[in-house]
Amino acid sequence: MEVEKAYRNTLILAFLKNKTVNFVNIHSGIIALAEALIGIFIGVYLLQAGLFIWQIMFVWCLIFIVRLIFRPLTLHLIHRFGLRRVIILGTFNFLPIYAILSQVSGLDGWLAAYIIYYAINDTLYWLPFHTYFAAIGSNNDRGRHLSVREAFTTLAGIIGPLLSAFIISFAGFQSVFSLAGGIAVLGMLPLFFTPDIDRPTYISVKDAWQSVDRRGFVFFLGYGWIFMGSFVIWSLIVFEVAGDLLVFGGLFTLAAFAQMIGGFAAGHFIDAGHTKLLYRLAILAVFIMPLVRALFSTSVPAIVVLEICIAIALGFVLPILNTVFYNLSRNSSNSLYFQYFAETGWDVGSIIITVIAAGISYFGFDLRWGIAATVLGVPIVAYILWQYYEVEHHSLISKS
Repeated sequence: MEVEKAYRNTLILAFLKNKTVNFVNIHSGIIALAEALIGIFIGVYLLQAGLFIWQIMFVWCLIFIVRLIFRPLTLHLIHRFGLRRVIILGTFNFLPIYAILSQVSGLDGWLAAYIIYYAINDTLYWLPFHTYFAAIGSNNDRGRHLSVREAFTTLAGIIGPLLSAFIISFAGFQSVFSLAGGIAVLGMLPLFFTPDIDRPTYISVKDAWQSVDRRGFVFFLGYGWIFMGSFVIWSLIVFEVAGDLLVFGGLFTLAAFAQMIGGFAAGHFIDAGHTKLLYRLAILAVFIMPLVRALFSTSVPAIVVLEICIAIALGFVLPILNTVFYNLSRNSSNSLYFQYFAETGWDVGSIIITVIAAGISYFGFDLRWGIAATVLGVPIVAYILWQYYEVEHHSLISKS
């Protein structure tokens, strides 16, 4: 009980200590709720619009290709208007994305518009957001700040999927799209209470590649590879097995609740000083997760057991991955360009896994092989974690 109370107090202190981080975390929670209402249902919606699974995977592949092409535009806007203003612009632009998606009815012009607009706004939002979040927090408090952010995100993950499934079942997808768009726009409000920070120094992309820590690119290449498998591919498999929107949404709500439990357990490990043990468990979990999903996701009861176990493991994994990422960014010679190349790495990893999954589906193989293929991204992430914790001897524990 004392350990639990100490960890809860740590989270409360982390929330009260830095007002800017507070507002950004509230913003993140609002955006997370909007995405939780829509995220796992995008593939389902496109399936019902008449697309094949391999076409859905190719849609995601095209999104990441377009992100690569338009990222320099985001860089230009950041240098001209500053990080915070571009985040606000990206937040507002969630509303048109959902409006465009609601018009898609197959392989049509609306789908092309969705791919382009979604990709542009995705880089417009996430590049400045990651850079801003890395800049406003300290390395010593990073784990605590991320724990608060994960708490908001997990709460959204608990509410969103099941609520969305109910709304879709009784009022249709368009109602959910409208609700999610409205919630996303509300996410702008906390950002008006945050300060502008110094605009990053402009250097050419070529010079930046020579000077910044390239581990961001490598780390996010592996991270994106793994995430796209566990998000897009997995959601399609779960829907195929569940066969019902309410069961589908309920499974992901259950998973989010279990992840919250895992997050609290991870906090106890961190407070007890077991950083190296925790990161080793994180690597093991990331390696095992896609394999057990590929082998045992054959029925709803099996998925229930899998999701509870995996979600608890994710509660351990995510603080490890995100703490390393943001600390590497803050310590880099130029945080903006660190994030620029990290996002580029995410695109490359995501393109690779979506092409693999599209090929698997197109040639008639079970999509579960696509989940299994995410294992190939694990050594990339494991190498960066090993270097950070074993070679450089960093810790998750605050020294303050």
